[in-house]
Amino acid sequence: MYRPCDERRPTGTRGYLQRGTRVLLMDGFAQLYRYPGKISRYERPEAWGRRVAIKLAVREVKRFRVREVLQLM
Repeated sequence: MYRPCDERRPTGTRGYLQRGTRVLLMDGFAQLYRYPGKISRYERPEAWGRRVAIKLAVREVKRFRVREVLQLM
């Protein structure tokens, strides 16, 4: 199915994630802020940060794809 797009903004999953990167980053820091003592005791706290960022990004991609499918219906 053909859908016209607005050329002034990025489209597709990549464009959506580019706009949402700051939100994902803020969500990751919010989780860090909730558990600073627990995370600081981890052997590799930076690995925890990467894991949280990846999980948040994957969740957003899944949500985006569901929205695309629902819009086509």
